[in-house]
Amino acid sequence: MCTQERQRGGVMTAEGGRRGAGGFPLWSLWLIWPAIWLAKGVGAAAAPLLAALMTPLALSVSPLPLLLIGVGVALLLLDRARGRG
Repeated sequence: MCTQERQRGGVMTAEGGRRGAGGFPLWSLWLIWPAIWLAKGVGAAAAPLLAALMTPLALSVSPLPLLLIGVGVALLLLDRARGRG
């Protein structure tokens, strides 16, 4: 049986890791800030590309929907070729 000590509203386990009241590992909260920073960086880097894909080229149609339709058709054809369809 593992011995547990109460400490600041959480539980200190015998292995040395802290867990919250519901068993949530509190150390994983430190992963949120790098994830937010990474999402902001990716969003800022992808904004010009997204803006370029959303501008209409010819016949007032942007290439993004056409690209997504092409990818969807390609995936359907690959699925059919593998014998699942």
